[in-house]
Amino acid sequence: HPYGCGLASHLGLAIGKPTIGVAKNRLIGESKTVAGQTLLVQNGRVIGSVVTTKEGVKPVYVSIGNLVSLKTAIEIIKHCAYNSRIPKPVLQAHKIAAEEKRRVQKKHKTL
Repeated sequence: HPYGCGLASHLGLAIGKPTIGVAKNRLIGESKTVAGQTLLVQNGRVIGSVVTTKEGVKPVYVSIGNLVSLKTAIEIIKHCAYNSRIPKPVLQAHKIAAEEKRRVQKKHKTL
């Protein structure tokens, strides 16, 4: 995140729980391969990792949010993204948000 505290960090701090940042697109930073791992680096500081969750698809961008190391965040994302580019919890959140959006739009159309 350009300001160093994205949604995952903010939410994790607010609720005092571990969180992980996952994005479909790179927001900031440059890719740099170190010891076989592609890291995102901004101003000489590692800010995340480029993670391939499924062969033949674009990678996702993983960053620490709160109370989780980058290594652990990558392991969790790979585990949760079985047979998919996007981790299952993120897909589920998108599904719920889309359903709620449709519900609200339908409600406003009937007014």
